[in-house]
Order: sequence, then C-alpha cells, then structure tokens
Amino acid sequence: VTPDVAWTEVDGVTTLRAPGRGTRIKAGLFFRVGCADETLATAGITHLVEHLALHQQGVGDYHYNGATADLYTHFHVEGSADHVVEYFDSVCPSLHDLPVHRLETEKEILRTERAGRGGGPAAQIPLLRYGAQGYGLSACQEMGLPGISAERVNRWAKSHFTRDKAVLWVVGDAVPEGLRL
Repeated sequence: VTPDVAWTEVDGVTTLRAPGRGTRIKAGLFFRVGCADETLATAGITHLVEHLALHQQGVGDYHYNGATADLYTHFHVEGSADHVVEYFDSVCPSLHDLPVHRLETEKEILRTERAGRGGGPAAQIPLLRYGAQGYGLSACQEMGLPGISAERVNRWAKSHFTRDKAVLWVVGDAVPEGLRL
C-alpha cells in the first residue's frame, strides 16, 4: 500500500481511499464471491444477483456498472459525490431485498448477453482443466439459470453479499459525505 492510500471504514466495510484528480469521484464495492463459488446447478446465480441489484439504476449523468468474475463481484461508479451516494443508496438496499419480480426478465437478459459473447476453443480451457466446478464453471455458460428460484437467489445474496466479504474503494479527496452501505 502506498502512503497516499488511507484505510478507514464505512458501515463496517473496510474502505481504501486514494487521492484523485478533478471533482469526479470513482468508487467501487467488491464482494468476494464469483462464478468459482457456484455449483453447476447454480452456475450464473452471482451474475444474476449483480443484474438484479443494478436493475433500479436509471440513465444518469454518471458512469456505473457491475461485473462478475471468477472470484469477485464488483459494483462501481464515477461521478459527483452525490452520484456516488445515490448509486450505493440504490445498489446496497437492492442486494438486501432483490427485485425478484424481475427474475425471469434478468435471466433472459443474461442469456442474450451470453449469446453475444465470442466463445471459441479457448473458452473451454477452464472446463478441461478444472471440470464443471470452481474455475471450470466460467466455461459452463451459466447453465444453472433455468433452475434458480427467487428463494434461492435471495439466499445466495444474503449469504454472500455481506459486510465481511466486502471492500469499498474510493478515489477522491474524501469518502463522500452521507455514503451508507
């Protein structure tokens, strides 16, 4: 860690803050849960949680997104301090109370995203190396999506998207006032 990085805490979540340039703030919330934590029967559930949590985000004057990888899920935003607060004021409550009425719609969006990704032989390497488990699940094209119920996705979110599995990072002069997780 460089001397410019300050360690603090926001609502019980370890927070790293580094100085930024300009008035825009960049921030992200990492959770230590990803595709490699799933099973073949639940493959895609973490990405589904990410999509459901971001559903309420509208079009704004700031950039935001989410990403699900093998070992983490990341929600990030760039904008004014108010935009950063607004973003996390939406994402965090959504993780606690997912809009499961959108479950089938978000599953369809994930299927569409998957169809648009280039596959090729290299995409199968994790499956050949690790099998249909852990890191190999990234090659299984979220096969578990059809069987994932609202109850199951809520259980997954409540057990994996928690303070003890989270780290917040902020690039800016300060952690935005009023930021709650």
